[in-house]
Amino acid sequence: MNTLRDVDRERLVRLEETVAHQEQLLGELNGALSQLRLDFDALLKHSRNAEMQIQWLLENSSRDQDPLDEKPPHY
Repeated sequence: MNTLRDVDRERLVRLEETVAHQEQLLGELNGALSQLRLDFDALLKHSRNAEMQIQWLLENSSRDQDPLDEKPPHY
């Protein structure tokens, strides 16, 4: 019966090691996910600011002032 107990102990130790490893991995994944969320929020804010700037430029520029329509100075 000692042999069975030793096998059970070894199995329990392996299970505890697996659970500890999984807890560590879960913590690392949670940290990575949190950082990705912060990065996403920053990119979304940047994108919205760029969109607002483009919209403002479109609303506040006239065709006469478009640099692509201007003739070069030598004309």
